[in-house]
Amino acid sequence: MFTDIFLIFYLTLHICESIDHNPPVIVEQPQDILAELDKPMALHCRAEASSLDDLRVNWYKDGQLVTMDPNARIITEFMALHVINTMPQDAGNYYCLAENSYGRVQSRTARVQFIKLDKEFPIFPISTSASLGERIRLRCEPPPGSPTPNVYWIKNGKNLSLSLDHYDLVLPSIQPTDFGAYRCIASNGLVRQSPVAYVTEFQRPKISIHPSTSRIDIERGRSIDFQCQIENVNNDDQYQIEWHYARQNGNLIGRNNRVDLSVVQYNHSGLYLCVVTYNNGRKRHVFSEEILLAVHERSIVDGEDRIFSQTTLNVYAGRSAIIDCQLPLKSNEKMLWSILNRTDVSFENNHRFEFIDKNQYRLKIRRIEEFDNDLLFECYYENQKPSSQGLIKLCVERIEPPPIIIFVPNNQTIPVGVDVTFTCQTKDNANIQWWFISNGRSHKSNKIENSKKYKIDTNHDLIVRHADK
Repeated sequence: MFTDIFLIFYLTLHICESIDHNPPVIVEQPQDILAELDKPMALHCRAEASSLDDLRVNWYKDGQLVTMDPNARIITEFMALHVINTMPQDAGNYYCLAENSYGRVQSRTARVQFIKLDKEFPIFPISTSASLGERIRLRCEPPPGSPTPNVYWIKNGKNLSLSLDHYDLVLPSIQPTDFGAYRCIASNGLVRQSPVAYVTEFQRPKISIHPSTSRIDIERGRSIDFQCQIENVNNDDQYQIEWHYARQNGNLIGRNNRVDLSVVQYNHSGLYLCVVTYNNGRKRHVFSEEILLAVHERSIVDGEDRIFSQTTLNVYAGRSAIIDCQLPLKSNEKMLWSILNRTDVSFENNHRFEFIDKNQYRLKIRRIEEFDNDLLFECYYENQKPSSQGLIKLCVERIEPPPIIIFVPNNQTIPVGVDVTFTCQTKDNANIQWWFISNGRSHKSNKIENSKKYKIDTNHDLIVRHADK
């Protein structure tokens, strides 16, 4: 029995002596980290040994001992290295070295990298309103950072899995589900959020024309007063009203809500458009309502009431056109048509001609050709041919193609303060204008004129003097 006790005592003593004479053991290894400059940083390392009194821990960076400074770098009681305010030179490879009287052990090497991401977005999305089906672009350029940040978008707080055009988010055809709050997110370990941009539905204003009808039949020599009004709007200052003749980009005949024709003549016949432009400084919407003025003349010939009208209609080659008979509209009368001055063009089996109303007051011509110039149409009441005649003469105009640009301006990276030249030339020497759009202000453009800053050369080159940011 004494022998057994001695053996147990011997084994216990031997085990204790073995533990007491071992070097430390690393039980928590430092890990690679991405740190932010000018912020606190901590590297963790923990070692165990039989006696903490005999345990020493030091940190090394790039093989050199890290010196402690109570105002900059300290080792906590838990052996972690704390850097109170990081600087660029704190980046590198770190490891901790634990040692006691019986040896030393080195941890794994942890890499410290610094990330930087500015707070301001050079270009950020701007709230906008859009009509259903409209295409909109929300612009974004992330803040400068290292490493280069990734960009994605969120809508109402949820990530969007949509492809981006560079960093911009393009919504090709606005649907009701697209309205909401959008942010551009930049992330490289740090995260920055752009200001929120709201995409809301643009409510089309109600436009009313007085007299309140789509067509006015009026005798030649009388007077007419058109009035265009916008209903249910909160801020009239954002709306501009113009009157155009025949088409939206046709002759401008007034920049207010009224058109007063004191003595109506045949050349006043045609389509009048009230064009309303809404401009909130960032976006422009154009809406229009139209009214047809049909001028006719009545006379008594041999005791019989006769009605006559005549008008010339400007149309464009390659486009469709709608011809309105100018004789007074009668709901119980059907209109018949003929061509007076050409035998090679007729209504029979002609796929280009189509009536678009039941009583045939409106004739649609598909694809106007140049040989349609001077074509003279006659319209008359089905049961009153001798006593009614409306004449419509076509005047075909050609649409000039847009100019072809043969030299286009290119992006340039230049030092501040130098002169820079942008080249732009067209094939047919068309009129060229230069405009400037500032970064982050895509809604505002300024036309460039010759000045101390800018020079437009005789060959249309633009010279920017002493370029700055």
